[in-house]
Amino acid sequence: MKLYYHPLSGHSHRARLFISLLGEPFELIAVDLKSGAHKKPEFLSLNPFGQVPVLDDDGIVVSDSNAILVYLAKKFDRKDWLPGDPRAAAQIQRWLSVAAGEVAFGPAAARLITVFGAKHNPEDVIGRAHVLLRRLETHLTDADWLVGEGPTIADVALYSYVARAPEGNVDLSGYARVNAFLRRIEALPGLSASPPLRKDVPRARLRRARSQRRRNWHDERSRVGEKARYLASRRNSDPGQGRRCRPDGDRRSARGAGSYA
Repeated sequence: MKLYYHPLSGHSHRARLFISLLGEPFELIAVDLKSGAHKKPEFLSLNPFGQVPVLDDDGIVVSDSNAILVYLAKKFDRKDWLPGDPRAAAQIQRWLSVAAGEVAFGPAAARLITVFGAKHNPEDVIGRAHVLLRRLETHLTDADWLVGEGPTIADVALYSYVARAPEGNVDLSGYARVNAFLRRIEALPGLSASPPLRKDVPRARLRRARSQRRRNWHDERSRVGEKARYLASRRNSDPGQGRRCRPDGDRRSARGAGSYA
């Protein structure tokens, strides 16, 4: 098996991690994203979307990290990782959707800012990350794993980006159950065979990201203050502003009156 990957890609790490947990041999082929190798015809013939990771299993090509998890679990008949029971399978699929949705647009997007210089709004993506983390913390109240009594591909799908959320300025210190969940995954046999997802994020880039967050916060405070001062001045100059009497005696706001015309 060949896995086309990028060393800083959380999606790539997701696939690498699972192959290592399975204990299966595979060959890593690095894709140079910076030079645009993922957009060249050779790679696009493997994945027309131009994204890593891609698994080539003796001519069977599987792209998308979650699809790779499913493929590998089925190929090696690992029902411990992907049970055949309809209820458990549906619950696992639900978490795979979370990995492709809330994780991708939360902690993964936050990390893209500091690691790859993406132009996302830090406040937005960090806020989404904490919404996800709070939900995870609640889900793990009475559970060690996301589905069932042992680890599944659902846990693998969430691990990489949640574990590296601090690289995107997402603080995990307030989530005791989430941290315990991450430690359980890291204690699994075979994990050490997969090099950790790691990025020495330049301090200057971290400072810029934090400075942008502060600027966004001050800008929002300024906008709120300006609006409050404007409304106060309008009220002082015209105490009846915003309230108009209709001929029929019905008092409605001037802005809302048009809705009833």
